[in-house]
Amino acid sequence: MGGSTGVVAAVLCDAFGAQGAVLDPSPDELAVATAAGLETIPGFVEDFDPGSRRWDLVLFCQTIDHVLDVAASLAVL
Repeated sequence: MGGSTGVVAAVLCDAFGAQGAVLDPSPDELAVATAAGLETIPGFVEDFDPGSRRWDLVLFCQTIDHVLDVAASLAVL
């Protein structure tokens, strides 16, 4: 969530042999994450609707101070 270029997600994926996804509003940063082999989801955390998708780990790292609505973001999680 708010994964920027995916640098943290990529390290975790490499360390644990996992697949990763990055949600971020910046097209430029998502392009870097895509190039690193990560799934990218454009948008803001507050607006994200995961539908029926589930993840084993959701990392909200150095992001909370950038969200527009903290309560809505935490409700999504």
